[in-house]
Amino acid sequence: MTNHVHLLIQVGHHPLAKLLQNLSFRYTKFINKRKNRQGHLFQGRYKAFLVDANSYLLELVRYIHNNPIRANLAKDAAAYPWTSHRAYSGLEELPWLTAEWVLGHFGERIASARKQYRDFIAKGATEGHRSDFYGGVSDSLVIGGDSFLETVLGETDRTTAPSLQSIIERVCRYYGVSLRDLQVQGRIRKMAEIRGVICWLAQRLEAASVSEIAAIFERDLSTMSRASGNIDRKMREAGDYREVVEGLLRDMRK
Repeated sequence: MTNHVHLLIQVGHHPLAKLLQNLSFRYTKFINKRKNRQGHLFQGRYKAFLVDANSYLLELVRYIHNNPIRANLAKDAAAYPWTSHRAYSGLEELPWLTAEWVLGHFGERIASARKQYRDFIAKGATEGHRSDFYGGVSDSLVIGGDSFLETVLGETDRTTAPSLQSIIERVCRYYGVSLRDLQVQGRIRKMAEIRGVICWLAQRLEAASVSEIAAIFERDLSTMSRASGNIDRKMREAGDYREVVEGLLRDMRK
């Protein structure tokens, strides 16, 4: 952007603070030399959020890459040269970018994955500001639901995760529907909500990727990702609804 940078970083063995310190130092040195200036380049310390990748990874990638559109800096994501969108799309190469992890959610074949990725980004072009991407409700430094926060804080015991098939069967039994009901094409709100609950649970239990869940329900990845996000929002707005969904989660972790 014109006065700040958004980075989505998967941290490995090296701490984030050390990585960003090194990046800031090198970039400041480069700019100062190029502009014949001295002193600090960035104002204040960076702000970092820990993100629940299972629920928010793809939507956050889309949100960041569509930021220039919201800021009226470009008409579409591919027209803005200062993001990694063009590299994800296969339009240019960035040697330092690991795109396979994100593209892997859209398919195994790179050409098909890139096409689905581009379609996914385009569908979010008119999306407005997302306050949930600037700090969660439970913790201002965490973007994710309560169960993710519990896991981060080490309050959740790890057990063998149920299979996706098991999750579908248990949720269908709870709501009194069948898998065939959930696969029927159409915009039946109840079925969309149940698919969202299954997707939300499967992500928390690390039972399947969004693309795998979308394939089973014969929906596109964007629709499935949005359905899962709707469950998160509904849980934040209604405590009794949150109890129901988190009750299912607790039962499946036993």
